[in-house]
Amino acid sequence: MRKKQMTRVPIEEQETTINVDYFVQTLDVFTSCKPVYDKLHAEVGEPTDYAKVKGKVVGGKWKVPFNDRKKAKKILSITNVIPS
Repeated sequence: MRKKQMTRVPIEEQETTINVDYFVQTLDVFTSCKPVYDKLHAEVGEPTDYAKVKGKVVGGKWKVPFNDRKKAKKILSITNVIPS
């Protein structure tokens, strides 16, 4: 599947959140920061959902189960979450 192009959002509106859901045992990740989106897309794969504004992709959401340790380690890697 072809990667969806993400539209840049203003710097003051960019965010990345990682929610550790112990009840469901998943990592829920959302980002609207293009460099982080690109790194996560390359390292973790296709987002499970997209955030859209007026039909343009402005963010991605990933849901990764705890037992997928390879992807979980990549999500929690500081080099993937903090853009350089």
